[in-house]
Amino acid sequence: MITTNERLRILCIIHDWFTCGDKKQYEKLFYANEHGYTVEEIATIIWLCTDEKWKHEEIHKILTEERKIDKNRLKKGNHN
Repeated sequence: MITTNERLRILCIIHDWFTCGDKKQYEKLFYANEHGYTVEEIATIIWLCTDEKWKHEEIHKILTEERKIDKNRLKKGNHN
């Protein structure tokens, strides 16, 4: 899991990702996140359903940073 599904949804909103995906694809994104798909796989799902202004590498970098932040949050015992 990269982060919580709620945080992943917020990232999509903040960065204007997943603008070309439908509800079923969005559900598959959350399924992939919940079931431990890699950062590469999650970035690819988002990239395929996002406007062309985003490069795959940019999405991957942001998700990698978010994953580090989330791991640090868990280590400190802060689950929010």
